[in-house]
Amino acid sequence: MKKSQFQAHQFPLLQIQMLTVYVNQLLSQYYLACHPLCLECGSDSEADCTACIGNANNDDDGLTCVCDLHYFYDEDQSPPICEACHPYCEDCLSYGDSNCESCKSEDEGIRDNAGTCECMIDAGFYETATDPVQCICMNESILCLMN
Repeated sequence: MKKSQFQAHQFPLLQIQMLTVYVNQLLSQYYLACHPLCLECGSDSEADCTACIGNANNDDDGLTCVCDLHYFYDEDQSPPICEACHPYCEDCLSYGDSNCESCKSEDEGIRDNAGTCECMIDAGFYETATDPVQCICMNESILCLMN
């Protein structure tokens, strides 16, 4: 009866595969992923961040990362990020001039009109066709200069 023989290259490959499975098991037991807003953390808890991603900072507790003012937490991105609000928003829950929690000031030519932040065109401001959109005072308009 002939003994089963491994080819020379199969045995090391089998060892590498077994080692990879073992290492992955160890990592899954001991490695905890940070909350998406954390750059560095002590655990997978949202309240254990030691450093935050861009456009986010530690909250008052010093351990929870929150998006900066003018940014919102966009879970639809992969990985989730702090995305810029619409230019007319002071703060927002998602992008769009109707998703603002508050509008920028009337001094900047922005007002809240039934839940939508809009450029005060009737007060001498105009809206640019650029991206991002801007609300700018017309040079010759005395109305917006008085705001």
